[in-house]
Amino acid sequence: MPEPILSAGSDPRGKIFIHPESFGDMEHWHEVAREIRRDTPVLRVEAEGWTPFWAVTRHEDVFEVSRRSDVFFNTEQSAPSPNVTYEMLDMLGLEQPRTLVHLHGSEHDKYRKVTNDWFKPAAVKNLQGAIEQIADEYVEKLADMGGECDFAQDLAVPFTIRVIMTIFGVPRSDERFM
Repeated sequence: MPEPILSAGSDPRGKIFIHPESFGDMEHWHEVAREIRRDTPVLRVEAEGWTPFWAVTRHEDVFEVSRRSDVFFNTEQSAPSPNVTYEMLDMLGLEQPRTLVHLHGSEHDKYRKVTNDWFKPAAVKNLQGAIEQIADEYVEKLADMGGECDFAQDLAVPFTIRVIMTIFGVPRSDERFM
């Protein structure tokens, strides 16, 4: 895949968020991300074929953005993708993404309310034992991997999906469909 062409004056480090090859060397990716967090924690990424976006890289800033829906809006392009992705969806007559990440205001609230009660502290506390058991399984799995893993692929994603499926009451036998 060709190197993304960043707009004049755009910080070249921003390509780590959009260039697939950047994810091939995660050690380098994290090194650059640390630099960005240190130097420019809110970085505007502008590249040919992409709608410009802000990469918010510090935990406290991400939380501030998530709390300020009056200022920061979810849109169809809240999860950055190349413009060609949206053009292809339009060309094929398919709808733009409509996940909670993409919805704003009352539309977001309407969908969030469907499951909101299931994630309240009291509801999750009732499942604490099951969630701890899942955590123990993944700790054991990591130990069996000998100290090296792809954290997202081997732990974060499957653990999170397993916990959410448990909260929703989805049986383990259906995990392969998630």
